Amino acid sequence: MSDKELQKKIKRQMEADFRADPLGFHEKHGLTASLHRGVVACVVVFCIVLFGFLIWSILRH
Repeated sequence: MSDKELQKKIKRQMEADFRADPLGFHEKHGLTASLHRGVVACVVVFCIVLFGFLIWSILRH
């Protein structure tokens, strides 16, 4: 089995694992911490944009 075939097989297995159980996939491959960081970063950015808009709208009116 060539390296390219092995990579394709691994990719197919990872995609099948993800479709079967997305949360289990993240835990199995150690992606839970990075997923949490991404969610927290999105929430922080959303809050900054929201507060910026509120301040802008208050100052504008």
